[in-house]
Amino acid sequence: MAFLEITKLAIKRKAHFACCLCRGVGVEIHHIIPQADGGPDTEDNAAPLCPSCHETYGANPTKRKFIREARDFWFEICATRYAADAGRIDTIHQMLQLLPTKTDMEQMISRVSATIDPSAVTDVSEATDASAPSELLNEPITDVSVKAYLRFMYGCLVHCGKDTTSILVADALDVGHTNIRSLHNLLSLSRGVVAELAQERRDAGDSMANVSDANIVQLFLAIFDEAYCIKKHPNVHAKYADKHWMRPVQKNDLAASN
Repeated sequence: MAFLEITKLAIKRKAHFACCLCRGVGVEIHHIIPQADGGPDTEDNAAPLCPSCHETYGANPTKRKFIREARDFWFEICATRYAADAGRIDTIHQMLQLLPTKTDMEQMISRVSATIDPSAVTDVSEATDASAPSELLNEPITDVSVKAYLRFMYGCLVHCGKDTTSILVADALDVGHTNIRSLHNLLSLSRGVVAELAQERRDAGDSMANVSDANIVQLFLAIFDEAYCIKKHPNVHAKYADKHWMRPVQKNDLAASN
C-alpha cells in the first residue's frame, strides 16, 4: 500500500516542497524504511526526497537514520523560518482588503458623476478656498503639508501611514500638482462623501483604525484628475475618458509626453 495523497501533501507542506537533504524542488514522498522491510505508510516513515537524493541515499539501509534526522531538522527549519512573518502577512492581507478595488472606483465615479456637473464649475477654488486655512493652501506639496491637509479634510479617519503619504506626495508631484491648493481644488468636494463612506464602514462593523487617509485621497484623485488616473489606473481611464474630469489632461501635454 502506498502513502495516501493527503499524507503526501502534508509532508510536502511541512518541507515547503523541497528535498530534506539538498533543498531541491520536484520532490516525491518516499519510505524511510521500505515497505518490503515492514515500513508503514505513515508521516513518521515518510521523507521528501528529490530523484537524485533518493537514488543516492534511499536504497542504502545505513542511511535511514541520516535521512530521518535530516528530515526532522529540515521540518524544524521550515516551521520556524517564516514564523516571525506570519503576523506581517496577516496585516498586509488586511490592508489589501481595505484598499479600493477597480469596482469600488467605478461605483464611486458613477456616484460622484451623478451629483456633479463639471460644465457648471468654472473655478472650484472660489467656492472652496474659504473652507481651508489659507496658509495651508499656499504650502508646497511635501509629506508634512499633505499629512496636515489630510488631517484637516478627513479627521474622521485616524490613521495615515508615513510610507503611504510619501507615495501620494510623489504621485501628486509627478502629475503636476505643486501646492496644497492644487489638490484642494479637486478634493474639497469629497469631504462630505468621505465622511459618509467612513460612517457606512463603521455601521458595517469595519475597523477604521487601519484605513489610511491617503488611500481615500488616491481614490478621489483617480476620479477627478485625468493625469493621475492615466498614471495609476489606465484601464479605468479608458472606460471613463471625457466623462467627468475636473482637471483634464491638455492634449498638448499628451503630445509632449509621447
